[in-house]
Amino acid sequence: MNKFNVIISKAKNERDILAYSKREMKIAESKEFYDPYDFRNDLLFTLSKLEQTENHSFERELNQLDYKISENVITSFVYNNYYGFCIDRNENRTFDDYLTEQYPIRESQIQIEIKRLTDNHNRIVDHYESIKIAIEEINKTQSKTYQLQTKLTDTQRGKLFDLLVSNRFILDKDKEGFIWAFGGKNDNYTSYSTEWLKTINLAVYLVVCLCYDKNVKIQSNYLSKAGKIFGIKNPRQTKKGYENNNNGTPDGHELIDTIISEAKK
Repeated sequence: MNKFNVIISKAKNERDILAYSKREMKIAESKEFYDPYDFRNDLLFTLSKLEQTENHSFERELNQLDYKISENVITSFVYNNYYGFCIDRNENRTFDDYLTEQYPIRESQIQIEIKRLTDNHNRIVDHYESIKIAIEEINKTQSKTYQLQTKLTDTQRGKLFDLLVSNRFILDKDKEGFIWAFGGKNDNYTSYSTEWLKTINLAVYLVVCLCYDKNVKIQSNYLSKAGKIFGIKNPRQTKKGYENNNNGTPDGHELIDTIISEAKK
């Protein structure tokens, strides 16, 4: 059973599915460096697979019960019981009498099975749906938070874009989107992405230099945002990787330092 099956199973015991989903997402992000966006997509993918399996199983079992409740099958079931078990104990009762008595009993038993199966299926589907609704609510919130918070002005953000383009770190397109992504005000954007053309260590280093604040005890999720902006799958691991170098910085960081310094002038 993979981690998402476990999360989905444990959610049955949670009163607040939204709070539970957020909590599991934060745990995965902090302990496993799991990007929140990827976490939600993988959770939804697992839900989809579980739903398919559940629906297939439900349809198969329901078809079996529909067959059992058909008139011919019930009559055959009662017939076998009558001649197999009852004839010696019911010498004065004909099969028709026995069928009249037992047919509704057998039919009721199968109806109870159908109801039990349907109720259980509906509970499972409702549970899956509640998790999907929670993820949709998180997505609505997260879509508004893909913007980095920097202390640059819009003019400085524009210069940063131009310098990254001229040094072939990014392509020369959607400058306004870049300015918004690095903290500019623009109501036309809720997300932005571009391709980072050189080593991803330098993309992460750029964002760390602009967003990390040593005076803030709990940092914002700027690394996850950097991952979305530049298409980096595991930005936290990338940061930890280059920090293990002797000087704690990635190779080639001098050019990024220069670009940031020039942009701030």
